[in-house]
Amino acid sequence: MIEGRPNEQVGHFHPAGSSSDILRRGLEMGIRYGIGTRLGSGFAICLLFTLIVGVAALHGDRTLSTFTEDLLAHPFAVTNAVRAANGDIIEIRGAMKDMALLVDPRQTLPLTAFVRERERDLDAQLAVVKERYLGPPADIDRVLRDYEALREVREKIIASAQDGDFATARALSGDQAALRYAVLRADMGSVLAFAQRRAADFGDQATALRDWVQTLTWLVLAGAVVSALAIAWLATRSITAPLAALQRSMRELSGGDLGIAVPGTERKDEIGEMSKVVEVFKDGLIQAEKLEQTLRQSQKMEAIGQLTGGIAHDFNNLLQVILTDLDLSLLRLEGQSVIAGYLRDAISEVERGAKLTSQLLAFARRQPLSPKPLRVDRLLTDMVVMLRRTIGEEVEIETVNGGGLWNALVDANQLQNAILNLAVNARDAMPDGGKLTFELSNSHLDAAYAADHIEVTPGQYVLLAVTDTGIGMPEEVVSKAFEPFFTTKPEGAGTGLGLSMVFGFVKQSGGHIKIYSEPGLGTTVKLYLPRARSAEMAREVVETQAVRGSGQTILVAEDDAGVRSSVVAQLAELGYRVLAAADGEEALAILSRGETIDLLFTDVVMPGALNGRALALKAREILPGLEVVFTSGYTENAIIHNGRLDEGVTLLSKPYRLPQLAEAVHKALATAVSSP
Repeated sequence: MIEGRPNEQVGHFHPAGSSSDILRRGLEMGIRYGIGTRLGSGFAICLLFTLIVGVAALHGDRTLSTFTEDLLAHPFAVTNAVRAANGDIIEIRGAMKDMALLVDPRQTLPLTAFVRERERDLDAQLAVVKERYLGPPADIDRVLRDYEALREVREKIIASAQDGDFATARALSGDQAALRYAVLRADMGSVLAFAQRRAADFGDQATALRDWVQTLTWLVLAGAVVSALAIAWLATRSITAPLAALQRSMRELSGGDLGIAVPGTERKDEIGEMSKVVEVFKDGLIQAEKLEQTLRQSQKMEAIGQLTGGIAHDFNNLLQVILTDLDLSLLRLEGQSVIAGYLRDAISEVERGAKLTSQLLAFARRQPLSPKPLRVDRLLTDMVVMLRRTIGEEVEIETVNGGGLWNALVDANQLQNAILNLAVNARDAMPDGGKLTFELSNSHLDAAYAADHIEVTPGQYVLLAVTDTGIGMPEEVVSKAFEPFFTTKPEGAGTGLGLSMVFGFVKQSGGHIKIYSEPGLGTTVKLYLPRARSAEMAREVVETQAVRGSGQTILVAEDDAGVRSSVVAQLAELGYRVLAAADGEEALAILSRGETIDLLFTDVVMPGALNGRALALKAREILPGLEVVFTSGYTENAIIHNGRLDEGVTLLSKPYRLPQLAEAVHKALATAVSSP
């Protein structure tokens, strides 16, 4: 596979590495030989010769690098080990001085343990010095003798201090120990100086050797290129024009211009054959560029996913506690209009924070999706009134539906958010008013289109095209439109996460998204949503008021103490009897006592051997048919696979409000009652 890096211009790509350069030069010279002489053997020999020289040069350079590293390893290892040993000696010396000043033998134990730990590290460093030192063996023997002498004095000091004879310890730690330390450090200084001189000598030798090998490599390559050029000039005199065209194509490809048309591919002679080779080479570079872009996007998505996952879990837990306290306070202060207004404002800000986290997870394709067959035309019709209220009367809204529309397999709530984001972006692009068109049709993306767009799966899709008549975007803005936090709006006018969220949602749903825009003419965003093969299910009626319980028992498993106390308070407010557990093991112990439990309400991500999913499985072994409601600020992979909730799983995402909690619990309990 050819590796590369993108150029700043769209459609340009620079293959990276000298191996790719050698291959391109070899192919170009091979074309000259083969076409000029009409002999396939000439092309093969010249190409093979250039490739051999190039591979030999690369191998020589890698061998030299390995040799240089091995050459420098010993003196550098000795230098580092001596420096580390000197540090250990200084720390041991300080500990021995401190020990001599003590008055209670029991106080010597921590210092003795510290000294033993430093001794082990010092022994390890001296072992490295002994193994790697390239100087006279007598130097190492002298260091080891000094070290043993110092060890004897040190042991006497420790023994005296542990026996309570601190006078002897102080006497030994004075002149005798100081002399031993000084002698040892002086001898180690000699070893260090020799190792440093040897490292400098080896470095000079390695540099000289590298210069010599590189000079020889360039001479060999230059000779090969000169020879090849001479043969090529003789071989191509009669076909200068077509060969020159091919050469220009090769140079442009080498420069990264992948949009050129390769000449001569229609010919039936050797020129045509060589042109086809160049065309294949061009196709390979195009494919490499696409793979490189996909890899970079995948790496970015993984990095953002890991970052946002950790942030979402902790941040949503914090928001959950705040939101619960605000909800419960609002219930008790509903009659006090001023204070209640403050509380509602605070709840709105908490929900804004939750939305920001949700948008980040959406872009990173880490949000939990529950895709179901959906009539997108029906969803659009239901949203028109809300859209008119959101974007204002200055913008005209039109919907155009194709005939025989398929159902889409998507999460309805997330699609609704995506449409709203696109509408708001379109409104901002039409400050003086304009027209916003939603167009629905059936679409088929074939294998040829998928080959040009690596992340696309060929198949049938429901196409939702959102078109505005706004100011449009230049090409450089379009290329960055889906990047998180990228925005052209003034500071404070947007987070730059709207289109990022739409992009992540569509990709996580298995769809495709494209932007078409021209400055001054407007923008079209096309969402390709995967087709559903089944009919839309009946819509559920959402309760607008919190449904109260009638004394049923709910077991809450939540490791965060603040969240646990808040959800217990919420459920108690709703009329339920609540048992609380700080982790999966504690919840399992409560279940094993034989308590009557009507519902398990568990966090997904918990410490210990039992996360929420594992706890639910164990709980159903004890109480078959027990209903479970999962909750989490970030679910990782416990109940979500391929970006979608597992079948039959009920998830209440944090932070949630009291009516949402009431609805989820009520629905789960109703399911338990209706089950046989």
